Amino acid sequence: MLSSSKQNEENLEIIIEKISKLIKEKKNIFDSIDELLKEILTCFNATTGSISLVNKKDKNLIIYSAVGIEKEKKIAAKLPFGIGLTGTAATLQKTIYSPDVLKDPRYVKLIDSVVSELAVPILFSKELIGILNLESNQKNSFDKKDISRADKLSKYLGKSLSSNIHYFQALEKDKKENDDVNSILGYDAQIIFLKNRIRTVAPSDASLLLLGESGTGKELIAKSLHLLSTRKDKPFVTLNCGSLNENLLESEMFGHVKGAFTGADRNVVGRFEAADGGTLFLDEIAEMPIGLQIKLLRVLQEGEIERVGDYKKIKVNVRIISATHKDIPLEVEKGNFRNDLYFRIAVIPIRIPPLRERRGDIALLAHHFLLNFNRRYGKNKFFDSETIEILSRYSWSGNVRELENVVQYSAIISTEDQISPDVLPESVVIGKRADSLNLNDSKEINFNLEKAILELEFKILKEAFIKVKSQDKVASLVGISRGALQYKIKNNLELKNFLIKNNQ
Repeated sequence: MLSSSKQNEENLEIIIEKISKLIKEKKNIFDSIDELLKEILTCFNATTGSISLVNKKDKNLIIYSAVGIEKEKKIAAKLPFGIGLTGTAATLQKTIYSPDVLKDPRYVKLIDSVVSELAVPILFSKELIGILNLESNQKNSFDKKDISRADKLSKYLGKSLSSNIHYFQALEKDKKENDDVNSILGYDAQIIFLKNRIRTVAPSDASLLLLGESGTGKELIAKSLHLLSTRKDKPFVTLNCGSLNENLLESEMFGHVKGAFTGADRNVVGRFEAADGGTLFLDEIAEMPIGLQIKLLRVLQEGEIERVGDYKKIKVNVRIISATHKDIPLEVEKGNFRNDLYFRIAVIPIRIPPLRERRGDIALLAHHFLLNFNRRYGKNKFFDSETIEILSRYSWSGNVRELENVVQYSAIISTEDQISPDVLPESVVIGKRADSLNLNDSKEINFNLEKAILELEFKILKEAFIKVKSQDKVASLVGISRGALQYKIKNNLELKNFLIKNNQ
């Protein structure tokens, strides 16, 4: 019987022979790349992995073939150069090995099970073609011999991919699978769900209401909805309803004629006319005065506007996307928002999760913003592992916008390339310290409400699993859906570890 190492060596030679045959016979490697990848992973005792191709135009990598990653994540994962282990390998054009990704500040999580990773550049004539990723659910899974074997394999992959006319067809295929939703960065389950919802509702003309806290990226999502709609070639116009008084807001929305009011020295086209045929994004719509809400409702019902100071009706064809951080049903109860307008603008409501509900995306976003800073100012700054940990545990009440500001602040303040915790804003560091306080210590108070809730959830759900075992029964016992329970398990590390330990 052959040893495992000897068997892997023989398997590698078989794979290389297959690739060499494809090159010699000028066959399309992409027809068999998925099966080839599975053989490669077996050869290296890897549990998951992928082959990514370089998109030179956008300076990123697209995952063309993958094992162990959901289709939606595969489509969404556009890996910029310089971000993550894969992006670092692409930038440096050298093999990157991380024996424990959880301690590696460069790592960006796509698959929960990955513990160690090997990122190998696929080169041909010194030109980067792509990256071969080998991943394992064990620490220190790859050794020097594995790295040498992977480098050898990558040379054959590079020749096969680059000399194949189908390489460019593969990139074109990816473009067809790609869409403008991928400008929304993130691989958390809630973001994947959000992207699917956007793709589903964008082609319709239904009015949409985006619900989310300030800084969650409502305008970016509105723009994605527009670009995926049948109106994508027409204007996308925005208006913040909370930044102007009633008279100015009415003029901005509907326009005005010369002499309509003091200072109106010419006719002015409003946002509705400017957006004709396209999309009008009304941000912070809950701030709109009641009197103007009535006029907006009439426009939505009749498809006609009147400029301020004029009685001539102008036909407009506009799709409305609205957004607010407020609870509109509550505003209706208070008499601050018209119920009939609410139902008119919220044919399809879309909730945007706050950043604290998608903590797995924080490192990805932080690296993304830092990379943009480096490109803009010609810098080469990077986060150390402790800084990433602090950023990932902070509550981010200002959401993605606050994270971007903190990254820029830290990059400017840091006199070294390595960004360490001492250059983070004090509020972020204090927030992390409060996060680590012990709930049961009467001398200390846990100021982090989310952490306290997670601890309480763990205690309740742990007892429920001990009592009834199955997820269906636990969900029924605690009064939530099975999907909600699975979401809680995914986002509560203590609970997840308890279930793994007890084989549940």
